[in-house]
Amino acid sequence: MKKIVHLFFLVPFIVNALNLQDWISLYVGGTSGQLVAYGNVGLLILGSFLIIKLKGSPLGTPGTWAVFFAVHYSLSILASILYNNPANFGYTLVNIVFYFSFLLYLKRLVDLSFIQTYFTIVFSIASICLIFLWNMQLDLDYFSSDISWGLDRASGLYGDANNACLVSIISYVFLKFTDFGNLPFKSLIKLILTLLISYSVILTFSTTGYLVFVFVVILCNYKYLSKRNILASMFALPLLYLIIINLTWLTAGLNLNERQQSKIVNFENIFSFKFDQIDNSGRFEHIDNVIGKLYENPFFGHGFDFGLNHLTHNTYLNIWLESGIIGLLVLIVVLAIYFSRAIKVEKKTKYFSLAILFAVSIFMLSLQTVINQPYIMVVLTYVGVLIDKGLIKKNDERFS
Repeated sequence: MKKIVHLFFLVPFIVNALNLQDWISLYVGGTSGQLVAYGNVGLLILGSFLIIKLKGSPLGTPGTWAVFFAVHYSLSILASILYNNPANFGYTLVNIVFYFSFLLYLKRLVDLSFIQTYFTIVFSIASICLIFLWNMQLDLDYFSSDISWGLDRASGLYGDANNACLVSIISYVFLKFTDFGNLPFKSLIKLILTLLISYSVILTFSTTGYLVFVFVVILCNYKYLSKRNILASMFALPLLYLIIINLTWLTAGLNLNERQQSKIVNFENIFSFKFDQIDNSGRFEHIDNVIGKLYENPFFGHGFDFGLNHLTHNTYLNIWLESGIIGLLVLIVVLAIYFSRAIKVEKKTKYFSLAILFAVSIFMLSLQTVINQPYIMVVLTYVGVLIDKGLIKKNDERFS
């Protein structure tokens, strides 16, 4: 029975993480895609009922998201009613079901080493699919369009290059911290997967992604951050810096189109401190369009989907627009709790958690589809469970 219960959680996760419902809708039909989405929710609810009576550890760190959801949704619903802003609660409920179901699952039933490997495989598949779709010039958003001119950026399974880049970076982090046990040729397999995932990040041409990936690679290779290696790197860093600030010249022979070149120039400008020359892809204009609304009601917001409908491309701003400054502050407090607790655990868990948290937190500045994505919330829940486990282990060692 237990093996079957695992499927009630693992199947919905892979379906959601690989965005299969959208691809099924595209090839089979919208009704089929909806049935898949409803099926996911049904499996998770059924699985939750089957394990809810099992003994589990306290909610702890991942439980802080429940506080955020309670505050954010309460204020958003109130604002939607007061300002007569229509709201679509369907997708929101899917996210909530995923979060609470996996909170129960990870706290009660699952072997964390198994789920680490499972998540690594799922996200690695997503990164490899990005490369295949790029080579086939397939894009979810341009499926019915004439793209004989060629795609500018790879968006993988998600129809959004930045979203795809975040998934590839998460895939890289999971891969670096997963052991794979006694798998034959595991070192070679990990090397090949690392190269493929890194290539998938490059194909997204995401300025935010490139910047995040540099720091995530450093965090994931913390074992090499000894005093001796840091001192030795002082001689290599100037060379690396020269490469970065001359990327335009170095990539001149790659036949990149205008938009791809602009992304390379963006990344180069960040490290050249030419911030006034960075192309923000119209994000500042989107913010300018809603700043007046923000000033109209900064404390309680305008209700569900308000930020999403105005395409702010900023999760923090979305939360502020929807549930006011109170909702935003609660979100910041939740992230602060995660970061503060992550730095207190042993090194492997600490750097894994910090790499995930850093990637998600920075991408929320340029993406509005982060914490409203069920698979991202599952990852954050898993990180919270690992942090709590690390804190318990540390306290046990201190008092033993």
